[in-house]
Amino acid sequence: MRLDKYLKVARLIKRRTVANDACDGDRVTVNGREAKASYQVKVGDVITYTITAEVLNAQTVEVFNLTDTMGTGLTFGSVTNSGAFNCSGALSCTLPTGTVPGTYALTYTATVN
Repeated sequence: MRLDKYLKVARLIKRRTVANDACDGDRVTVNGREAKASYQVKVGDVITYTITAEVLNAQTVEVFNLTDTMGTGLTFGSVTNSGAFNCSGALSCTLPTGTVPGTYALTYTATVN
């Protein structure tokens, strides 16, 4: 199955066009290498995905929670770069109160079952 379609089916990304953009924008790698949307996903592949959150206009006045669950066919690996996020458990991360405006990235891995 194509990577962009797999990202949608596995519920990492809601729309295939967004999945395609994520692949082309270098936010997704497979087995440590850049992977285009047309890459054929196989069992055992490790997908690395970067999520960004943007704080606009003013610093946060409360904790910002980011949680994600793996879709069918994926097993959570680890958070490989939490940036300003504080992470615990499978994929439950927060930006603290008082986080200043900016773009914050979080990178994690999942293995295809």
